[in-house]
Amino acid sequence: MVVDTGAWLAVFHQRDQYHQPAGACLRQLRAERARLLVTDLILAELHLHLVRGLGPGRAAGHLEA
Repeated sequence: MVVDTGAWLAVFHQRDQYHQPAGACLRQLRAERARLLVTDLILAELHLHLVRGLGPGRAAGHLEA
């Protein structure tokens, strides 16, 4: 399953309107041991948004997780 930037942003940002359902979906996929595909471009876009919203340190921590 390809997980695009919007889904990751919803998981990481608690004030996102889709935070709860995105988190629940990710937990379910992990429980099912589903394969998640994230491309380099998705990671780059996600990193840009996280740096702007959370700062470089927290952004790096999220990407490492």
